[in-house]
Amino acid sequence: MIRALGAALLVAISAFPGEPMSRDELRQKDEWVRQNLLSHQEGGPLPFSFTYGGKPSAALLASWEKTAKDAKLDDQRAKHVLTWTDPRSGLMIRCEAIEYHDFPTVEWTLYLKNTGANETPIIEGLQALDVRLSRKLADEFILHHQTGDNCSARSYEPHRTRLDAKSRQSFAPAGGRPTNGAYP
Repeated sequence: MIRALGAALLVAISAFPGEPMSRDELRQKDEWVRQNLLSHQEGGPLPFSFTYGGKPSAALLASWEKTAKDAKLDDQRAKHVLTWTDPRSGLMIRCEAIEYHDFPTVEWTLYLKNTGANETPIIEGLQALDVRLSRKLADEFILHHQTGDNCSARSYEPHRTRLDAKSRQSFAPAGGRPTNGAYP
């Protein structure tokens, strides 16, 4: 049986609607892509993680069969496809990332597929986003987010929330609809 699972996330490094972005924000995005997507050949960090058969993905993927393809989609976007296959079980992990050249944004989707004849070991703790963010000591992180649909002129209103040490933010839509009141 073939099973597939997808997870997606849009990561914007900084820019906020209505504000111009800086060259520094684009430079930060370029550096993030280099370190977290393009460094896969040297065993660099990846923006996702999972546990497979009780072992962390970071320890496993280095020994799996690996392929990488980069393609220009248009003048403003590039696509990076990274694929790892477990030679024993046939589990295939594919990360498809779209990099925007005109905005400090990268989005990716993570796919898992059993290409083997038997069930795979247990896959758990799948984190489509598993990154370490750093800041200067005097700065705090700012979370850029937006209201969901609340059937008013304020639907999808942008917000900035300062993330002080040990602060927590949680967003969840209500009523089973994907953006009702919150847009996580």
